[in-house]
Amino acid sequence: MKRILSFAVVFLLFFNTNQASAAVIKNGAACMKVGQVKNISTGKFTCTKVGKKLQWKFKEKIVEVKP
Repeated sequence: MKRILSFAVVFLLFFNTNQASAAVIKNGAACMKVGQVKNISTGKFTCTKVGKKLQWKFKEKIVEVKP
């Protein structure tokens, strides 16, 4: 029983697919592919090449219109 419980704990710790653990996107942070676009609550970010590095750049602020 202890072996099964310890296996379950290890499995949950290593294979957690929670989106809250994803990397935070902010201006100047590293990205993986040029042209990627991510919309988050603060605005729209695009992955661009700066020198030899790929970085997230802030493109436009998202404004919510309330009726």
